[in-house]
Amino acid sequence: MIIRDRKYRTEYSQNRLLSRKLIGTLLEKSSITKGDLVYDIGAGCGIISEELVKRQARVIAIEQDNELFNRLKQKLGDSPLATLQHGDFLAEPLPSRARYKVFSNIPFVATADIVRKLLLSQNPPDDCYLVMQREAARKYAGTRNETLFSLLLKPWFEFRIRHIFRRTDFFPVPSVEIVLLQAERRKQALVEAGHAQLYRDFVTYAFSQGKPTLKNALTGTFTYSQFIRLSRDLGFPPESGPTDLSFQQWLGLFDFFSREVDRERQELTFRAGERLRR
Repeated sequence: MIIRDRKYRTEYSQNRLLSRKLIGTLLEKSSITKGDLVYDIGAGCGIISEELVKRQARVIAIEQDNELFNRLKQKLGDSPLATLQHGDFLAEPLPSRARYKVFSNIPFVATADIVRKLLLSQNPPDDCYLVMQREAARKYAGTRNETLFSLLLKPWFEFRIRHIFRRTDFFPVPSVEIVLLQAERRKQALVEAGHAQLYRDFVTYAFSQGKPTLKNALTGTFTYSQFIRLSRDLGFPPESGPTDLSFQQWLGLFDFFSREVDRERQELTFRAGERLRR
């Protein structure tokens, strides 16, 4: 895949996987089965798409580069299981209702935008397997400490690093560690649908205040006594920063915020995500 988007450099931005056997092994360990609708983003010359078709999955393979797309057509153009799209995935619509999955070696320079588009959409995938840099995977999965991004997604997705690649699995050989990150949609969301936006605003507000401690960042939303009681009940030091709390502790904070904090204080967090993007 070549990125020619307004914010990306015009160059090859992917390290190609070389081993069909390895791809086949990873697919065998995935949830993808016969008949599943699966997106291959930045399909290149089609090594992943071919393996998906072998397993009788219905593939939507998206490739932007003209030369690679022509090679993709030569391999899969006659397959009734493959739909080939010539264009930029970020500009393509996702299914509005149909259930689908993703298995893709994505262009690393577009990782954040691709993850946002998939997992923050109105109809996100049931299961998603993305080849990406290990540091990015840790950020989204919150494997070391929770991040704003991991907290925005975890009520709806479970994250696992499913495979650590060798650098020689790719060409050109990458200078960083590469992993396969799985984001599986939870069967039961941990935040009810009616509170989804309030949750996202609350977490974003706490992270975007520029304060070293949550106690200072949330001064306007909790009273001092409320925060001290919550820190005791949830088991974190009062001087903790936003990344020091576990996901479960954040859920505990939000549960109290949504039930016990009056609307005037809640309104301080409204549209925090929009403000941060601006």
